[in-house]
Amino acid sequence: MPTEFRKITFSTDEIRTIMTDYDRRGKKMLAGKEIVSINSETVSTGVVELACSERGANVLQVINLEVEYLGAALIRYCINRHIPIPKAAARTILAARNGISLCFYLDEPVKPADVRLPDYFDYDFFG
Repeated sequence: MPTEFRKITFSTDEIRTIMTDYDRRGKKMLAGKEIVSINSETVSTGVVELACSERGANVLQVINLEVEYLGAALIRYCINRHIPIPKAAARTILAARNGISLCFYLDEPVKPADVRLPDYFDYDFFG
């Protein structure tokens, strides 16, 4: 039986904007820092490395952000922008050539051995 796979790829510039906006409304993981670069090659280890700096400063600080936090930010972005995403699907985040992809595996009980994202559709983004 065929299975369906959906992938939404975000550029590093989009990720930078999404993470900054999500952080302002949530846990304040970035604490007002500006994202300078994103290392998506570490996604398979469960973290995304963000190189950040204080606004106007030249000192870089590397922040290891859990993919669950990134996944919640991407899903919230899709919901707010009315980008259709399936509720009943296995989800994962993968490194893409020029950014990061949010992937959905439909009709598949177990997804490939990647980072497992919790069900963020029950997550209270505004609480």
